[in-house]
Amino acid sequence: FNSLIDVLAQRYSYTELRNLDWEAIRAEYLPQIEAAEAADSIEDYYVALYDLAMSIRDSHVAVSTRSFGIGTAPVIRVLQQLNGSLGAGVVELSDGRFIVNYVDPSGPAAEAGWVFGTEIVSVDGAPLAERIATMPLFDPESTPEGIRLAQIGYALSFPAGAETTIEYRQPGETELKSIAMTAAEGAATSDASTAAAPRPEISFETLPSGYGYIQWDAFNDPLYKLAVWEKFLSTVKTAPGIILDMRNNVGGSQSLFMTLASYLFTEDAPAQMHWIDEAFYDETVGDFVTYFQADADLYSPKPELTYTGIVVVLVNENTVSSGEYFPQFLQNQGRAIIVGQHGTDGAGGPVERASLPGEITFQFTKGRTFFAGTDELNLEAKGVTLDVRVPVTEESVQAVLAGEDPVLDAAIVALNEEAVRRSNEQLIATSWQWTSTYSLSGQAPVDNPAAYTLTFSEDGTLAILADCNQAQAEYTRDGDTITITVGPATLALCPGDSQSELFVQLLGTAATVSLSDGQLLLVLDAEQNLDTGVIGLFFAPAE
Repeated sequence: FNSLIDVLAQRYSYTELRNLDWEAIRAEYLPQIEAAEAADSIEDYYVALYDLAMSIRDSHVAVSTRSFGIGTAPVIRVLQQLNGSLGAGVVELSDGRFIVNYVDPSGPAAEAGWVFGTEIVSVDGAPLAERIATMPLFDPESTPEGIRLAQIGYALSFPAGAETTIEYRQPGETELKSIAMTAAEGAATSDASTAAAPRPEISFETLPSGYGYIQWDAFNDPLYKLAVWEKFLSTVKTAPGIILDMRNNVGGSQSLFMTLASYLFTEDAPAQMHWIDEAFYDETVGDFVTYFQADADLYSPKPELTYTGIVVVLVNENTVSSGEYFPQFLQNQGRAIIVGQHGTDGAGGPVERASLPGEITFQFTKGRTFFAGTDELNLEAKGVTLDVRVPVTEESVQAVLAGEDPVLDAAIVALNEEAVRRSNEQLIATSWQWTSTYSLSGQAPVDNPAAYTLTFSEDGTLAILADCNQAQAEYTRDGDTITITVGPATLALCPGDSQSELFVQLLGTAATVSLSDGQLLLVLDAEQNLDTGVIGLFFAPAE
């Protein structure tokens, strides 16, 4: 134990970040260690090490053992103090309220008339949030959000038979009620029948929206994961966007995550591999030293499989380690939108393992990682920054209970919005010249494309060149839908074969807009073009 503390004091990466006093920690736990040694109890020794690991609040700091009996001893010790409950589970909403999301039909909560949406305000006179902060952790957590989410599962757990007073408010009511309740042994706090079914370690599909979707559980089994990844990419070449579901990804190989990421970059627009700096303890210096890293370009090893469309990555509080570095790398390179309801685990840095008596292993973080060229930690204790945080609402909680996926739904919305944003950027980036007309009789080229142009502006105005005339218009766009309202125009007399008047008339009937392969298509409203028979107008960038 003393040797372990010596090593941690020297080599644990985030002593300053967490304001750890290792001599104070030694003094706190040494009596437990000495008592365990006197009793020759490896179990008590493990419990003390477990308590130490959990106190660090670092997801990478953990203790493990090959013995199931010894490994479960700390958990059993805690659960013996929480072996009763009120038969209800709660969830914290984004507005700060705690509502019931499950009621055991045979528990005290059901007897009290609690239902989905019942707001729990206080326990024994203290706000529920304060009680939650006192709940134990069974797994190490790094971020305040992760700690809160782990503790909330035991918000209404007590010793069996314990008496407690709860203040609550029923859905749709303003009255605050108070009730004395007794914790019942065996009363459930969640519905096991609604637990998500285990997912395959990697799988993909094409969603009804046309977007590609893939999920995987860890960065391991590299040959298999890479083969499935390449198969996925071969099926989504023309998809407007893809969703990479990293929720519950436990991390793994850094080289594998960089390999998979490379397929999202081209040689002409590569990623930069030097995006973080790493620091490790150097015995010769007696301190942490940042290692030199040469920059290098990263791009797809197989150009035919490179995906250049929009990328969204889904994360949650169980996205850990390399499972976090992967989305953050893509985000850092401007290549992905990160969507989640909760932030990631916040486990930043490589780990070391120390062997202890009784086949016990103590794991700790041995390296620090920063955004390149800065002193800002990229992940530790904060996780990946969400670009889109999906609020936790009564509706979203109900959706999850009904088997829906509000985070995936939000990802689709994000893809749609990004597609429109990119399309708008492309729309206003150049002037467009009318190249052909598509009608019931087929597609006909325009004799003088340069005489008929459109110039869209970001402020919603549109400049029209119609042969010898010019017009001003306003346009509004909602997804693929577009409305063009033509305003003042010059009235010069153009040559006899001019299509000036027809061109302006047709623009006023535009219904949808699309951009593909550098071409612009305006599809016209059919009812307004019964006489012209024109279906659409094709445009190309003006020369």
